[in-house]
Amino acid sequence: MNTTLFLFTIGPVKSFIEHSRKARDLYAGSYLLSYLMRAAVEELHRHKPKLEIIFPLANQSNVPNRLIAKVNGYSQREKEQLGQELSQFVQKRFIELCEQIFDKSKVIPNQIATRQIERFLELYWVFEPEPDYSLAYNKINANLNNIKRLRSFEQTFESSGRKCNIYPEYNAIFVKQKDGKLPSFVDEQNVIDVTQLETCRYSMKPGEGLSAIAFIKRMLHLLEADQLLPEYSLNISSVAYMLLKNSWRKEKYKELELLKDEASEALFDLQNGQKLSIDEYSSDNIEIAKKMYQELNSDAFRVSPYYALLKFDGDGMGQLYRDYPTRQTQEQLSQNTSHFSNRVRAIISEQGGICIYAGGEDFLGFLPVSKLFITLYQLRQEFIAQVKSPVEHGKSLTFSAGIVIAHLMQPLGAMLARTSEMERQAKELYEEKNAFAIGLVKRSGDQLLVKSSFGKNGEILLLIDKIATALSQKEYSKSFIYNLSKTLEKLGGINSSDQQSLVRVLIEQALQKSTSFISNQEFASQSNMLYELFLHFDSDMARFKSFLQFLEFVSRGACSDALRH
Repeated sequence: MNTTLFLFTIGPVKSFIEHSRKARDLYAGSYLLSYLMRAAVEELHRHKPKLEIIFPLANQSNVPNRLIAKVNGYSQREKEQLGQELSQFVQKRFIELCEQIFDKSKVIPNQIATRQIERFLELYWVFEPEPDYSLAYNKINANLNNIKRLRSFEQTFESSGRKCNIYPEYNAIFVKQKDGKLPSFVDEQNVIDVTQLETCRYSMKPGEGLSAIAFIKRMLHLLEADQLLPEYSLNISSVAYMLLKNSWRKEKYKELELLKDEASEALFDLQNGQKLSIDEYSSDNIEIAKKMYQELNSDAFRVSPYYALLKFDGDGMGQLYRDYPTRQTQEQLSQNTSHFSNRVRAIISEQGGICIYAGGEDFLGFLPVSKLFITLYQLRQEFIAQVKSPVEHGKSLTFSAGIVIAHLMQPLGAMLARTSEMERQAKELYEEKNAFAIGLVKRSGDQLLVKSSFGKNGEILLLIDKIATALSQKEYSKSFIYNLSKTLEKLGGINSSDQQSLVRVLIEQALQKSTSFISNQEFASQSNMLYELFLHFDSDMARFKSFLQFLEFVSRGACSDALRH
């Protein structure tokens, strides 16, 4: 029988997801990819009895952007027809979805918007004869990569003018006025002014200009009631709301719900001394935000505007699939990573974070800074428990993580790029990978970089969490980290063996000056934790001091305070 493998992918993945200004934009990109691939899988199940889908697995909730199927008895013409028809189906479904969003938004797209949507998707497919699954799998992936390298370029159809705030390769089509004026440099003959549309009133900032693709992502939440993917909500919270909820007493949650969407940013605007505009927030939201801000001020409390953006990816997973390309092994790996991704969503939810995507062994999401290390520990433990390597591989699988601690006012696109860079640096830190890298980006522009191995059991994360908690709960004086760092600088010329014993003594001396109300047992515990952290960094003084400075910064207001639950 003529049997071949069929590989089909939907893209562009990076552009679909990472070109975003809000968490809502990010989530919409991930959601759309999953929706379109699931629609493709269902279409094949309905109409192609001679085709067996291998990946994604049946009932897999986290759908990747590619599918692999085994095709029996197809002629060359029938294969080409299958690839073309599936591509046309996905393209048609995408356009129909966009039309639904335009309809819900009460806008009529112009010709340029329509062409932007029609040209956006990148759909690739390839067939490979399958006398042997292992050989065919490696070859079909190599062929797809070769096809993608031969990128086709089309002449731009757009005139010069204002570019999209999110997709700079496209012109801005959907715009919102600021101070009664359209954004500068727009082509007034080819823009759609949404300023007066109630559906778009608070989804776009004054002066913002979006391409058709960016507008579709921003307004996708309007299809919440349609339940395109029933197990996922389209109406996710904003990062500002995540931070507020993490800082507020539970009995205040009902009041906080009134600021659940983008309106939660109003409270942070007030903290930054900005006036609230009716162009950005409804009068009701402004009133609620002002009331909550007054309550915060009465308690001398300030909600930290810093959040953690976390991205991780399984170490060497692509190579693992190539090294063990048997169908049974790959199906088991896919099943394991699918179970893990389900647990990831649950863990992130339990810790009050936002999951953008959990597509197997890779993840992108937001967390309150105070929950970062305990969550990372839980995720790592779950990964090791769920994602088992093939028996022949002989060692446990791990992941590496890139993390950015950033301010709400900083551009999300730049922070996403920085997070990807942190993930790359984490994977390059050690030959065995299994590491994390954190970039602290202060609003002032100052940056701090810290890197570390997870170690064998990941217990360094628990250690860091305990130290950060002690700092945030003011178990040490404010000057503790500064004084300890200054003292440690004097050890630069001392050899490493002598340094270790001296560092322990200096830590104990600094603690004695900074803590006066803890027991001897607690004192010993705290000094041991700090010394263990020093040893974890291979007694590298510079790395140890950098991490102390990092912990000192992120612990400010990160944990308990007057309004904490």
